[in-house]
Amino acid sequence: MKKRFDPWLAAILALSAILNFYNIGASGSNSYYTAAVKSMTTNWKSFFYASLDSGNFITVDKPPVALWVQAISAKIFGVSDWSVLLPEAIAGVLSVFVLYTIVKPVFGIKTARWAGLVLAVTPIFVAVTRTNNTDAMLILTLLFAVWSLMKSVQQKKFSLLLLSMVLIGIGFNIKMLQAYMVVPAFYLFYLIAAQHNWKKRIVHLVMATVILLGVSVSYTTAVQLTPEENRPYIGGSQTNSVLELAFGYNGIQRLTGDQSKSGGTDDKSGSLLNNNSSQGAGGEDIGEAGVLRLFSDSMSGQSSWLLPFVLFGLIGIAVSIKRQRALTMQHKFAIFWLAWLLPMMGFFSIASFYHRYYLSMMGPAVAALTAIGGAVLWGLYKEKKNWSRLLFPIALLATFAFEAYVLYQNIDSIQPWLIGGVLALGLMVCILLILTTKYAHHVRTAAMLGLLLMPAYWAAIPVMAGTTNSIMPTAGPAAAGGPGGGVFADRGMAMAADGERPEMPEGMEMPQDGEMPDGMERPDGTDENSSDGRGGGGMGREMSEELISYLEENNTGETYLVAVQNANSAASIILDTDYTALAMGGFGGSDPAMTVEKLEEMTAGREVKFFMTSGGGPGGGQNSEVTEWIQEHCKEVTSDDWSGLYVYEGA
Repeated sequence: MKKRFDPWLAAILALSAILNFYNIGASGSNSYYTAAVKSMTTNWKSFFYASLDSGNFITVDKPPVALWVQAISAKIFGVSDWSVLLPEAIAGVLSVFVLYTIVKPVFGIKTARWAGLVLAVTPIFVAVTRTNNTDAMLILTLLFAVWSLMKSVQQKKFSLLLLSMVLIGIGFNIKMLQAYMVVPAFYLFYLIAAQHNWKKRIVHLVMATVILLGVSVSYTTAVQLTPEENRPYIGGSQTNSVLELAFGYNGIQRLTGDQSKSGGTDDKSGSLLNNNSSQGAGGEDIGEAGVLRLFSDSMSGQSSWLLPFVLFGLIGIAVSIKRQRALTMQHKFAIFWLAWLLPMMGFFSIASFYHRYYLSMMGPAVAALTAIGGAVLWGLYKEKKNWSRLLFPIALLATFAFEAYVLYQNIDSIQPWLIGGVLALGLMVCILLILTTKYAHHVRTAAMLGLLLMPAYWAAIPVMAGTTNSIMPTAGPAAAGGPGGGVFADRGMAMAADGERPEMPEGMEMPQDGEMPDGMERPDGTDENSSDGRGGGGMGREMSEELISYLEENNTGETYLVAVQNANSAASIILDTDYTALAMGGFGGSDPAMTVEKLEEMTAGREVKFFMTSGGGPGGGQNSEVTEWIQEHCKEVTSDDWSGLYVYEGA
């Protein structure tokens, strides 16, 4: 049968493209990753390991697959904010299309359109696709895995099940254990939907698990089998291990919030990160842990707008199952998305160490279940049988009421009349659907579109203002507080790549009132209470022009222009000069990557001679030996324009 062009799909994709691409780059990019991408374009070793610096001293704290795509884009178009943001924005639009393609064979073209539209306007999904954080690429990869899983069941092809596991394994090499959050849904769906006997299903899943694990650890194995002296240090780990990074910092610690073994500190009480459960990574307000966290004022506007409608949709599906006395493929399909959503809701309700933009992982499931629930509830409404016909209008009213509540939570940042408008619209459509069925089809369409008005508005606020936070993206009026987003308005301390506060070295105090160390200056146009225009809050302090000029004039062929404490300062040098910089303490300044022995080797080999010790001390909070070696073997370069600069002049 010839495939027909769907103009509504084209319109939805166009809307998605506008939200993802309009004003893109106005807030810069996450300079931690952008610096790595620039380094990756210089040599194959940096490309393979996703090294922060072209000299391959240390990697970033994430696997390389998504950064490979960004590096290819940068190689083609040149290194810029736009070139690294492009792949993620494209991934966002493609995700909308793939979700449409997944839903269409099971529930039809109309439901598929609604699913695509809901995802296209999901606020936190839009926010993350406008950054070079790698979540959009992960979501696209996982949706391709879903497509492959569905095809494997529909066509009885075991090879497509294996392909779905390969894709999840690739997802692991994008954001590690975050990709595994969907695995229970895949296993459950294959068990209940595959057209094979139970024994064969189990055998298939066992074999698929082998493939999943094999692909997942392929990169890890390659790195771990490489002698440490022949590869960069694994940033974000304490033992130079990708496995530790995967299951520690990027794994269990995201749930427990235990930072006592990260950041290179001997203090087992944890880091400066507030252990209060209402604060996530980077000090973000994620609400108090508990069943209502996703409905708190800091979280509800990101991805929770339609959760009440999803709940009523699930009630409608339960009624449908009871009436048919069987699990149809449509029911199983809905169960798959529920199995995707529930573990994530559980995790985000109790976990202590994550960013709000991780909620984008819920986007596809919420979109699919909203569309499916709408189709099922509409079917029950048209049947005009007993109480179940009321589920649809009540679901609409409840969801409109919740949306009004979300607006009320943000009343200081919006026009108050919006609350009354949303409530009035909800009451009107509910009354019309209950009293008459004459224009019910048109009312239904208007009501469903009405449900998406506020999420779309929330998504569009930072888009139109050009204030998407490139490090910790969020949607809504709070994200429009200035260049790079409002959440950084009072951040004086540099953030790590995911926005985490780095550990303060022993004996050091956090800068007060946004005070900058000597020799470091804020980017042009910012003040003590503003954020760096690059990277949506900036990855760290930029060195003064005088200091940079001095370093460039006195570089005599060393690999590194200067060695600095953390990736924050190194990133600005890498991006703003033709030189590379060495981040001795890695990402947040406290990875034990630099040792005295390594220092001696690098200085003797003329790889580096300048060391900047301002703002944190080199080598990490625990490594006083590195600091002492620099102070003992290097000469301090004094100037009115900077402090803490040392130069190695030989033995």
